[in-house]
Amino acid sequence: MTMLSTTAWVVHDLGLASAFGGSLFGKLALEPAVHEVSDESERVRVEDRAWKRFSIWNTIGLAAIGVTWFTGRKMLSGREVSRVARGLTITKDALVGSAVGVGLATTILGRLLARAKERDLGQSSYGSGLATPSHEAHKLEKAVNVLGDIQLALTAGLLGVTSVLAMESSKSTKFGLRSRFLP
Repeated sequence: MTMLSTTAWVVHDLGLASAFGGSLFGKLALEPAVHEVSDESERVRVEDRAWKRFSIWNTIGLAAIGVTWFTGRKMLSGREVSRVARGLTITKDALVGSAVGVGLATTILGRLLARAKERDLGQSSYGSGLATPSHEAHKLEKAVNVLGDIQLALTAGLLGVTSVLAMESSKSTKFGLRSRFLP
């Protein structure tokens, strides 16, 4: 495999690591920790800044996954390896498309949620801690949480399928010969 193909493979895997690892960190560590902040305005501000920063890297990671995968798919069908790999390749097509779509939807809804929470805080007394989320913020938060869980599951699936495909390709003489002609 040439330098360009190897670089694309590395970029693809880094995109997967970023999308999965960042989402996992957010769900299991950041969100629970932020909810321990007693000042509501501070909690919303910290949470908003963290997710805004991550959403940039998540979008870059998702773009890296999509661009490298679908560019490579124009060159290889999966038939170069085995019948199992062909099925996994088609499965990965669906997972990549879904993960990119869900990730972008989550980012957009997350931005809308941040704005709704800021509006809610602006209409409450910061020190009271009694601000209740608006109906809009509540619905957006539910949607973002569900989509975040789905994206986490999709990227976990992508990591698994990618690993199995890599193992399948290492067993294939046909893939080894074909990959020598990749850019």
